[in-house]
Amino acid sequence: MKPIYLIVVLAAATALLAQQSVSPSGQSRTRQTSRNTIEQAPAEKAEPATLKRLAGKVQASTPLTHANLDVYLIEGDDLADTTQVLTLDEAMSLKKKGVMVKETGQVNELTVQNRGDDKEVFIMAGDIVKGGQQDRTLASDLPLKPKSGEVPVGSFCVEQGRWRKRGGESVSDFGSSKNVIASKEGKIAVRKAANQGEVWKSVAETQEKISRNIGKDVKPAASASSLQLTLEDKDLKTKIGAFKDSLLGAVEKSPRSLGVVFVINGEVNSAEIFAGHDLFRRVWPKLLEGIAAEAISLADAKKAEKPAASEEVMKFISKAEESPATKKPLQGSLKHVSAESDETCLFETADDKNDGKWLRRSIIKK
Repeated sequence: MKPIYLIVVLAAATALLAQQSVSPSGQSRTRQTSRNTIEQAPAEKAEPATLKRLAGKVQASTPLTHANLDVYLIEGDDLADTTQVLTLDEAMSLKKKGVMVKETGQVNELTVQNRGDDKEVFIMAGDIVKGGQQDRTLASDLPLKPKSGEVPVGSFCVEQGRWRKRGGESVSDFGSSKNVIASKEGKIAVRKAANQGEVWKSVAETQEKISRNIGKDVKPAASASSLQLTLEDKDLKTKIGAFKDSLLGAVEKSPRSLGVVFVINGEVNSAEIFAGHDLFRRVWPKLLEGIAAEAISLADAKKAEKPAASEEVMKFISKAEESPATKKPLQGSLKHVSAESDETCLFETADDKNDGKWLRRSIIKK
């Protein structure tokens, strides 16, 4: 193949991938019908959905603060028993009795398998899995039953340049999930836009902002486009450690805490609310690392003239829950539920066969 022709082909393939989007279930919304024709797959039909509102049943704690990050714990009674639900990181660490996350040969779809005998595993949208052909973030909240068999899950690349083995990592599966997407723009790119190009853009912006605010380039030599490796940067981890020293113990001291609202530079950023304290307690370190990285990346951003107070925090939740909601098929009886207003995006995965049960409700400020 002539070099010029090869460059043209590679450029076209990259442009197609950047535009590709996936459904919540992981199925690509585009398919190639010939060498020159791209056909848009039919959109999944959305149905009206009813949100079970938390406003009035939960309350916000007094704020806990470190640097430019305020944390409001959301407290209330458990909505479900989550003591028998493992996080993805916990399950991957169990090896043969845990979760296997495998490559499929497609950027925007992986398979997950819960090989455990008795515990459900909760996969969070925004979880980053490290390894394989390239690091990915997962597209949807997905509870996996014990002995689930291989289940497809949507994914997005958070490492643009690599499609090969890296170091001693497996190229066919993924070894760990220690981090999450570290910007609200990235979360919206994954969960609302569902667009690979937007995800890549958010990764590049996050890397640039972190580099500017810690005074060094955090693009790693091993793979300059890897968000995961950026989040492992030694100097960044030191700064994140100060946030953890200040805030990590708060959840253990609040046994009725179900979730959190994050405020950065005085403005509400996002909320993560879980069905039970025990699950929230175990995902808290991962969430805190992600939001600390985002706060660091925004250290030089403009501060709000009047910082958000607890009343505004609760209003953020209630107004998001008042937005019109829709649901689309995910896996079996599971539905991908979303609600959008001019200011917020809300997401959850609900089980239609279990009275609309959900394990996490995420609210992101646009």
